Amino acid sequence: MMLRVSVMVLVPLLWLSTAEQDMEENPYETYTYMPVDPEFLDTPQNVTFREGGSALLPCSIQHLGTKRVAWRRVDGDEFLTIADLSWAEDTAFSVQNEKLKGDVSEWNLVIDKVTPLHAGMYECQITARGGYIRHIRLNVVGPPITEPAISLSGTDFVERGEAIELVCNATGGTQIAEDIDWFKDGNIIDTSRRRHKGIVILKYRSLKEGALVSKLCIDHAEMDDAGTYVCRSSYNQLGDFVVNVLAADSNNVKRGTHPSNSTGCRTQFQPQCLRLLLCCWLLLYGTWPSCGW
Repeated sequence: MMLRVSVMVLVPLLWLSTAEQDMEENPYETYTYMPVDPEFLDTPQNVTFREGGSALLPCSIQHLGTKRVAWRRVDGDEFLTIADLSWAEDTAFSVQNEKLKGDVSEWNLVIDKVTPLHAGMYECQITARGGYIRHIRLNVVGPPITEPAISLSGTDFVERGEAIELVCNATGGTQIAEDIDWFKDGNIIDTSRRRHKGIVILKYRSLKEGALVSKLCIDHAEMDDAGTYVCRSSYNQLGDFVVNVLAADSNNVKRGTHPSNSTGCRTQFQPQCLRLLLCCWLLLYGTWPSCGW
């Protein structure tokens, strides 16, 4: 019995000793590597970007190995990219590739100056048997973001008693401007104050144009309504406009008009009219009229 136990203990020890000796004698011996199937990592599958900017569709893969990654639209027939190369006629498409730790690599599809036409379902696929595919939906919203801007327009010359209407249009920025303030000759216009009682200010948002529009209206202009008007948006953009009020009985001429140049007889009188009459007489009677005609 003791002999059997000794043999059972010695055999494993001898096998371990032999294995260690073999490793010391053959330190560069190669072993068979069993490949691991690639796997898509968890990334957003529904992304939204604003028109005019750059869109990024994420695709992260672990254990890609020697396989390649390709992008295509689900409703399209051709690949957009294969590996690092772009195959699309639209030059807006490119691939952002980066290797990370843990045998992870990113193969993000980038679309420059994205438009609503780029919206739709895309797929990131691994070129291997087994159907490795991951779908990502791209949504595009507008309008594109532009730099904040403001414009002020209206009638620069009005007669006393006529209406004044100025329109201030605030556009651009990451969102529609929150408010517009009005000033006249450097002083803020407060319609609740008595001195500005005759002024009406209206405001509305235009979602289609991405703008805040404000109108300043004066039904019956007075001489003291003339001056420099300024509108200021919440983005601190300024627009200015000069309004001139003319007295109704003055000899001032509105811009864009010209004095009448009538050639009627009442204004140019006799020499031309008399000459015309004499010509008609000569054609009819063939002789000059006598002084008693």
